[in-house]
Amino acid sequence: MKQMFKKTWFIGTLIIGITLLMFLFNLWIMSLNLKVPYDENNFWYLGKRLADGGYANYFAFAFIILFYVSIAPILLSGVSFFRKNNWGFIVSVLYFLGFNAVFVVFQAVTNYLTIFALILVILNIIFAVSIFVLLIIRNKMLDHTIEDRKHDQQSELSNSKVPFNVLLVNIASFIVFITTFFIPLFALTQSGTVYNAIIIRVLFSGDTNIEVITYFLVNFAIFLSIFLYFAKVISYYFYDKERFINQSKVLITFIFIATLSFFITGLVLDIYYSLQGATVDTIAFIPMLLMCIVIFIYSILKGQYSATQEISSGKISIKYAKVEPLLYVIALTMVSLLMLLLPIIKITITYGTYSHFVDLSGIDILRDYASLDPGYRIVAYILVVMLVSIGLTLVVSISSYLARYKQFSSIVKLATAVNIFFVFIIAISGYYFQIAKEINQVVILDIFSFYGISLPNALDMDYRISTDAIYALLASVSVLVLMFTRKAFDRDDLSLLDANLVTSNESNSASSSSLSDEEEYQLSDPCPSFSELDSKLESFTQDLEIRKAYRAKETSLNELIHFIVEYARNSRLHLSYTPEDIATFVSGLGASRLSILQGMSGTGKTSLPKIFSEAVFGNCEIIEVESSWKDKNELLGYYNEFSMKYTPKKFTLALYKAALN
Repeated sequence: MKQMFKKTWFIGTLIIGITLLMFLFNLWIMSLNLKVPYDENNFWYLGKRLADGGYANYFAFAFIILFYVSIAPILLSGVSFFRKNNWGFIVSVLYFLGFNAVFVVFQAVTNYLTIFALILVILNIIFAVSIFVLLIIRNKMLDHTIEDRKHDQQSELSNSKVPFNVLLVNIASFIVFITTFFIPLFALTQSGTVYNAIIIRVLFSGDTNIEVITYFLVNFAIFLSIFLYFAKVISYYFYDKERFINQSKVLITFIFIATLSFFITGLVLDIYYSLQGATVDTIAFIPMLLMCIVIFIYSILKGQYSATQEISSGKISIKYAKVEPLLYVIALTMVSLLMLLLPIIKITITYGTYSHFVDLSGIDILRDYASLDPGYRIVAYILVVMLVSIGLTLVVSISSYLARYKQFSSIVKLATAVNIFFVFIIAISGYYFQIAKEINQVVILDIFSFYGISLPNALDMDYRISTDAIYALLASVSVLVLMFTRKAFDRDDLSLLDANLVTSNESNSASSSSLSDEEEYQLSDPCPSFSELDSKLESFTQDLEIRKAYRAKETSLNELIHFIVEYARNSRLHLSYTPEDIATFVSGLGASRLSILQGMSGTGKTSLPKIFSEAVFGNCEIIEVESSWKDKNELLGYYNEFSMKYTPKKFTLALYKAALN
């Protein structure tokens, strides 16, 4: 059965079968009776009575039109099956997915569909996503020009547990997003009753809260996008594990943003109802916290994958240069969190020998914000935004460090700026209340009364407001000065070779007087890598003589071209090149030392010189570069001033080796 999934005709037949099943399910849904007041009617009955003027009749008529139109995508799927392409299948799956999405919108607005009809709709959505996965697999089977990229690397990944663990992380992240449908967006207490705003109730219980209905529709649209992309990422697991690991980052980031949006929406509604005097709580932060855990786990796995890549390429880096900025970010985050403990607003009242005070820390303001003056509530909202922002930047900073992202320095700078900004804003807020104390005398008395402090009936009380938030600002500035003094952002990772040379430089210079001339020459060798190639010159010469023994005699250019075409066709990758392509390539090699191959990605540009050199017993070195002028990787190599040695890269070594021949 596993071999059948490698045949395009079988996958195409399976897709058409699932599409027909979705068509029948849609027919079944439209034939089922609706809920009260249409419990004796179905879509066909209501659509025929459009003159009744009810919005249910209009919906039913629209569904009937859409149902008949859905026959066309099925026919297009058949055309794609015979023409061996996917465009008709794509149109079909998108149409049926949209058709069932309209059913969900209809249910959210009217609550007329029965539970059984909703189950059929959910099954249709699952079928549509499964077709999407099959289309990705079929596209890979149809595209014969896709080369087996990085075959050795794929073999290493197949033997590693990292891809499977990343697969589990992807599934966990998708489950976390599903919880947004079941965790209350907010909990509103009115007249002794508690209303939990669970958005899935819009679909099954007919919730009429307009905020909940609106967010359900938004979250459902996000769900469809995530579901489709989740299916796409999972399909890569079976044939391109490297791409699977990299695309998982996008999926997890997308889901994290969705859970963050869920939390922010719950927080905004919490603030809105609180300002109206209602008692509101929210636990909408739970999915976001769970996604933070998922991100940490993925970052560790991504770091393991990157470390494996470095070991296989021989480019092992020491990451102390990135640890130091990360420690500064953690220190700044701790300083920002101290704002919850420090007295942001200190109120002192004195009258003669009588003195009393109230210290409002960040925790006090967050806990009692609903009972405080609106001016103090603004500080509470700033604290909430601060906690969310510094928490996110800390998570992203640690994750980027663990996953070895290239953008780590930029992320650390952003986290630093966010922490400094919020500490400054809150410190300024404390001084605002100190400056405006005359305006807030009535508010001050209310605060003392709220905290159960009875004041004497006196007219000449002295009010004094101060803040300790300035100490947090001074601490943040101190950390910032230390960061720039240490130049934490200007350091690059050292390779193990560079680190060993740096640490051993002094010992080598101290013992240089006792070394022999040969040892001294080895230490002063400006490029050991080139010297190593020089030492292998004899073996290179012998290998060249062995290859010359297989040289064909009196071979015409036409015979050479047809030989290479057949050799490529019978190779492991089964490459297909026309004689004209090979002839053009050979003539280019004879005319110039520089040949440029142009074409779309996946058309076999890299495979052509590889298979040609393999066919004629030649050497071929592939140098990977990024398709951008912003590539930071060295192409020629670099000179280390500490060791006074030149470290060439793969491209330079290939040129030097070619010159030895």
